[in-house]
Order: sequence, then C-alpha cells, then structure tokens
Amino acid sequence: MQSSIRKISQSLQFKAIQELNENPKNIAHEIEELKKWVQRTPHLNARTDDQFLLTFLRGSKHNLLKAKTKIEMFYTCRTAMPEIMVNRDPLDPHLREVIRLGVGLPLPLTETPDSGRIILIRPGSYDATRYSIIDIMKVANMICDILLIEDDNLVISGEIAIVDFENVTKSHLLQLEPLLVKKLALLNQEGSPLHQNAIHYVHTPPGFDVVFNLFKTITQSRNMQTEEYPAEIFIHPTSSATLSDHISRSILPLEYGGESGPLEAIIQFWENKLIEYRDYFIQDAVYGTLEAIRPPEYRHYHADFLAATSSYNLYYNQ
Repeated sequence: MQSSIRKISQSLQFKAIQELNENPKNIAHEIEELKKWVQRTPHLNARTDDQFLLTFLRGSKHNLLKAKTKIEMFYTCRTAMPEIMVNRDPLDPHLREVIRLGVGLPLPLTETPDSGRIILIRPGSYDATRYSIIDIMKVANMICDILLIEDDNLVISGEIAIVDFENVTKSHLLQLEPLLVKKLALLNQEGSPLHQNAIHYVHTPPGFDVVFNLFKTITQSRNMQTEEYPAEIFIHPTSSATLSDHISRSILPLEYGGESGPLEAIIQFWENKLIEYRDYFIQDAVYGTLEAIRPPEYRHYHADFLAATSSYNLYYNQ
C-alpha cells in the first residue's frame, strides 16, 4: 500500500536513515500497522493521517512500540488539558490578540537544508495582567500542531530554542501553577515526537536557577536527551548579541541582531497560517481519549494522574 506522505530532500532523508533508523521501503507498512492499532484501541480516538503517523514513527526512531506509547500519551495529555486544547478558533477575537503577541515563533530559515528548526520563545512579551499562561500555551500548541504536520526539519533534525526572558516579571512566573507545569512537562517528555538539540536562554534574570528549572521542565523533551545525546544549554545573561556566536545572523530576526527580517513579519506569517488551519483546529476537538473505557493494559500512573486532574472527561463524547 502506497503511503501519501510528503517527499523530503536527499539530505533530510539521509539523516532520517542514519539517525532515526528510517527505511523508506518500510514506511507504508509501519503506518498501516499504526492505523490498525488505533482502530483496535477502544479508548483512543486519534488522527490516522499518514504524515501525522510518520511524525511519531520518526520521533520514536521507527520503533513501533515506542510510537504507539507516544501517540497514546499525546492524546491522554491533551484530553486532560481541555483549557488548552478546546476552543482553538484562530478567528476568536481574544485568541487572535494572543496570536499577534508573537510569544512563540518558529523562525523561517534553517542553518542548512537539513538543520533543525529554531523556535523563539518570548515569555515576557505579553501583559500578565491581561492574558494568562493558558492563552499563551493554547496558541503555542496550535503552532506546534502545524509544525508536526509541515516541518520536516523540526521532526527529523530537532529543535533549537531561544528563550528570551526580557520583560519577564513575577506576575508571569506566578501563572506557572505546579499542576499545569506537570501536565505540560508530561506532554513534552512522554507524548511528544520532537527532540531538542539546544536551548539558548537570553536576558536571564536574577535568581535564574529557579526560573531555569521551571522552563527546562516545560520545554525540554526527553527524546534523544540521554548521556549520549544531551541537549546543549547556553546562557546569554545580559544581551542577545552573543547568539550570533552560535546561530547565523542570516537566520535571526532584526531585533536579535540578525538579517532575516523583523519579528512583525514572522508574527503576520503565523497569524495567516493559523487562520488557514481554522477548520483543522475546529475538527481536532473530536480527538482524544475516553477515560471511562480505558482498558486495563493502558492504565498507568500517568493516566490515573491526568484523569484525576482533568476538569472534565473527554469533551467529544458528551
């Protein structure tokens, strides 16, 4: 059976083969195996688009058991966070305001054709008295959903994050409630098919060690972060100027000493992209897990924790 998946460049394909154990001849069979598994897993209502499933295969180095585990946890976590995963209409006036803040922005260019994607995160760019961390994470996850589908560089080569703490206040940090942090960490560590190569922390505040541990918990995926493949950490305490020691100026926005154009253009691009995906986000509300019929073999500590802390059960099965 022929899989309807997007062709990738030779350099990315070589990297997928070398680093992710990908065998192009086996992809269609592996995808079909995942589709059959989804069909016979009663509590799971998951997307079965070929490209979506291939993302999880690549994120699991084509280990079918690991891919299944990630898909199941991906939807378990999302079901337990309806405050973030429901009502994701990019034309909603309030949500559109949040989109235009540009708190989380994938940069348009990569270092080389097979390099990872750089994500700029600016947690101090929103007014914490007007917007909540829930608003911010909702838009962040909407952007991530698009990247899972479209961004082969991110999926195959990983992420380089730039976290800029300029203008972060105590009010921002107080929005990071422990329960929400735990859920987001679980999603990123156990349910994400993405892997992280490096994190650059910019304009770090006094007492950064506490803030660092919080953001590391939320942003770092456990994928490929073993002793053999650790995510590199770089700290730029007073200025973003030293970013160019690690990242080409041709990739960075003008505001960060780069040459790839202003942040406003990137924000506008992602506002338009999110609106293009409006039907996708509205339809996506039907996917998740139904905890009432979770089979015994899928009961685990994480599922119990998430089910117990969810504000209500799966919203698509009223």
